Amino acid sequence: VHSPQLAGWRLHDGKIRLRFDFADGLWVRGGGEVAGFAVRTGTGWTWARARLEGDEVVLDAPAVCPPLSLRYGWAENPVISLENRAGLPLRPFRTDTDPMLPYPARK
Repeated sequence: VHSPQLAGWRLHDGKIRLRFDFADGLWVRGGGEVAGFAVRTGTGWTWARARLEGDEVVLDAPAVCPPLSLRYGWAENPVISLENRAGLPLRPFRTDTDPMLPYPARK
């Protein structure tokens, strides 16, 4: 049994679709909202609105497409909102190799 991990992402109709390995039964811990995803544009990072569609996560971020990079759970006090059916959390990830850059303030 493994924690879900990013397998890849693509742009589709102004949305960023993320797919994962080991994501069987992906759900939001505690029944809240999907959170913890940030998107980097040419001007910096912004938090993305996210939702589950099956075992994929869709980020509604048309204003930041195409994104330069994505991060999840990558902060000093990360928000880890997703886990698989086995109760294992989605592994934090980043698609960039930049040094740690500040995130926007939490709302």
